[in-house]
Amino acid sequence: MPPPFLNSVTEMMRLKRYAKRTIENYIYWIKAFINFHHQQHPIKCNSTEVEQLLSYLANKRGVAPNTQALALNAPVFLYKESSRQIS
Repeated sequence: MPPPFLNSVTEMMRLKRYAKRTIENYIYWIKAFINFHHQQHPIKCNSTEVEQLLSYLANKRGVAPNTQALALNAPVFLYKESSRQIS
């Protein structure tokens, strides 16, 4: 069972009528973001941590630009919405 935090993110995306695949992708990249920073809650992270993940993906993993964009959009959504409602 996903943690309550990820459940609240998923629910927020459903309420905003995001496509199922978009929700799955965003949750995947939010989890990757959390795991990349050693299970640190995203509330304790900022743009520096997002840049670190993107840099790692581009330089060490060689992911495609579209993948990098998706990896960026997930935490952008997270931080934008968390400033409003997600706990």
